[in-house]
Amino acid sequence: MKKLLSIILAIVMLITLSVSAIADKEDYTTTVETASPAPSEWARESVDTANDLGITDKKQYMYQASITREEFCELIYNYINVLGIEVEDASEDFADTDNKCVAVLYTMGIINGRTETEFAPNEFLTREEAAVILNRMVNRTIPVPVTEMYFTFDDEEQIASWAMESVQVMCNMGVMSGVGNNKFAPKDEYTTEQAIVTIVRVYEVQLPESDIIGDADNHNEIVVTETIEIDDFYIDEAIKLIQESGKLAGDKDFISYYTANEDMAEKILSLGAVDWSKPTEIYYLAADREKIVENIKALLGKDAEGFDIEKLLELNKVNFTQLAAMINASYGAENLAALTVLTNSEGYIMPEDFEKDFALFLKYEGEYSAIVSFSRYGEGVISANMSFVKNGDKDNMFSRIYEIMQALGEGSIKIALAE
Repeated sequence: MKKLLSIILAIVMLITLSVSAIADKEDYTTTVETASPAPSEWARESVDTANDLGITDKKQYMYQASITREEFCELIYNYINVLGIEVEDASEDFADTDNKCVAVLYTMGIINGRTETEFAPNEFLTREEAAVILNRMVNRTIPVPVTEMYFTFDDEEQIASWAMESVQVMCNMGVMSGVGNNKFAPKDEYTTEQAIVTIVRVYEVQLPESDIIGDADNHNEIVVTETIEIDDFYIDEAIKLIQESGKLAGDKDFISYYTANEDMAEKILSLGAVDWSKPTEIYYLAADREKIVENIKALLGKDAEGFDIEKLLELNKVNFTQLAAMINASYGAENLAALTVLTNSEGYIMPEDFEKDFALFLKYEGEYSAIVSFSRYGEGVISANMSFVKNGDKDNMFSRIYEIMQALGEGSIKIALAE
């Protein structure tokens, strides 16, 4: 059964986590009167995981004590290193701290100061602040598509407007939940063990069973010979979205709104000089759900009895742009952050010929290509989500697809040249 879960979790590279897969997680929040150097029982496993991964840097904490803003930044910084995302030293932007972790996260757009010159490193973090920082961190490292349920809390009027979206995202990801009695307690101080548990939960969502896929150094080329006819509507809309993002990339005012980092701004501007109207090749990508189920059942035999694989897949939506985020992240946080700024999306009335979710990978000469994922978004509606993706020698779209096919079995992913 563990092997089954490992294989299915690999699909997260392509599909969102279902809410059913995370709904059974216990609320990590507990009330304690005194802090202890030992974590609470409910947090012990996550703390051990964090120690093993290097998230805590094996630092000794008073786990039930409130965590400071600076301490939380240190945990986030360590976690980004765990992801293998390269970060560059940043200038010290605050007068009240010279902590490099704070400086790097500020440059990445993950944290803000209390003012332009003060960070307040020793102030305690609140639950809603933690949600915002975690959400920004996810979006600037390995973005993860999530369910879109709305979580209601009896005290939701106390959640700041600037934090509400992040609170909802973290709840949908199964990273945060209420504190009991249907309350979120947004202004309550966050404890160190709560911070560690939630970061480990993010890790489990962003890199589930990461040993199965992601070994891009051992890549294999995929030779595509099959062709498929694609309606011009999808190709035209894909190119339109890419061109819109390319136009924004060349807008200095737009770029300055998102970043003051000169290297990042230069990287974004370089995409504005590309002619995105003429891809060299267009590939069709689709996950074959029936084949995936067949492969898993064949692998497990009687062990698959009682496990509703079809239901799990039905609860998810294909989104190949997740692959782009993972590839971009492997070339450094600055690269990922620059490209995340340029993601684009559009909604459409569902065309009559739309049968299942798919993506178009538009190959361009130069440093970057683009991928546009078309998926059902609601009754009679589809959405198109676009992202630029780096053309790497080792980690690229074809090496990632190869690894996923190795994990999910032959025929799990259909890839063809679009006509």
